[in-house]
Amino acid sequence: MVAGLLFVDRVGTGAFAGLTITANILMSLTIDKFGWFGMPERSLDAARLVGAALMVCGIALIAAKP
Repeated sequence: MVAGLLFVDRVGTGAFAGLTITANILMSLTIDKFGWFGMPERSLDAARLVGAALMVCGIALIAAKP
């Protein structure tokens, strides 16, 4: 929590919120792929990979300095 509050000054609130959401989505894809925590395994198909890549690209665009 404290690390997040220190980090938000550097990237801005929009990018920070986006980073938080994107990190959660990427972690959930990893958990699905390997079946961690007793979850059923789900493969990473093209649509899921493209969606994750778009999230990462969106954060890069939001965080980019003009």
